[in-house]
Amino acid sequence: MPACIIPVGPEFKDPEGFGNSPPEILSPDPAFGATTTATPTTPKTFSITVFDLNADDFLSVRWFVDGMLGPETKHMPSLAMPHAAPQEIGCQQSMDLNLNQHLVKAAVADRDFDNNNPNDKLAIKDPVFGKVTQITWTLNLTCPMGTPSP
Repeated sequence: MPACIIPVGPEFKDPEGFGNSPPEILSPDPAFGATTTATPTTPKTFSITVFDLNADDFLSVRWFVDGMLGPETKHMPSLAMPHAAPQEIGCQQSMDLNLNQHLVKAAVADRDFDNNNPNDKLAIKDPVFGKVTQITWTLNLTCPMGTPSP
């Protein structure tokens, strides 16, 4: 009996989707890693533009000076559009007044930060799917010791 071979056609599948990509920090001013200066009476404005390729519902932005959490966390709509996130840093911020150089950090997450994790201020509520991106600068600033820190 003759054998008949029927070729099996290609198996079509939807391509695997991209995983969640981290939020991006664009156009930082000052530039990434820069050292900049402020005076006790003139704070320095740090500015970043945040963007999320996955168009998550919102982005959370946190600012730190010397490891201390700055003003409240800002929530910005994402919708795959860049958004500016400026922050003034000066002697009115919580910072180590014994230092003349301060580490300034901005962190951007595509989920809510987890405020119930005191050991990790960059922890997010959904660590399986959420991502965090950060940037740092050095700020030369000597504040008078009598400056109130919130």
